[in-house]
Amino acid sequence: MFIVRVGFLMAMYHKLLERYFKIIRRGTNSHSTLPEKRRDRIKYFFWNTYAPAHPHVRNSLMACKLIRHSGRQPFLLGHLAPQVSLKSFIEKVEAVGYHTHLLAWKDDDEILNLRLSDGFTHQYHLRVFDDGEVRGHYEYAPEAYPIAHLARVHFLDARDFFMQQLQEYIVPAYEPPKKDKPFLVYTRAFICFLYRRKRQRE
Repeated sequence: MFIVRVGFLMAMYHKLLERYFKIIRRGTNSHSTLPEKRRDRIKYFFWNTYAPAHPHVRNSLMACKLIRHSGRQPFLLGHLAPQVSLKSFIEKVEAVGYHTHLLAWKDDDEILNLRLSDGFTHQYHLRVFDDGEVRGHYEYAPEAYPIAHLARVHFLDARDFFMQQLQEYIVPAYEPPKKDKPFLVYTRAFICFLYRRKRQRE
């Protein structure tokens, strides 16, 4: 009887584990290619498991004033065209391959947060705001390089890429580039140095 129960529990465990890996491979958050390196696969599974809880964790920490985030991130693309509804815009970007991004800050007045994965290590990040403003950039994916992602290492303007996909949906607009605070600049330089050293060792 004991052996039967153990066998039943093991079968249930393997079934649940198989279902978990199917969900992860579908890419509940990343929608990126399953990485080949073992270390990257561990990151992939961890962050995709944690992702659904992240908005709640982030909002709780911000409510307790343990972390801060305000304003809108750089790289204005433009505004939604007058004839374009939010629903039609979402249908367009989803057709291209964008999906809701859970592992992210929530900018002020943000109503839509999407990304298009570029492999496991990079992503195109797109945001829409309640006044119709659209912003986007290219950066490290948080699953691959969380510290570099937070410090905005390799945080790039990708206007040409976004406009090529969405030129009929966005009225272009521009803003002057903003200078980062010195602390962020030095932190970014230090992290870049550490990553170069790490790659040299590999």
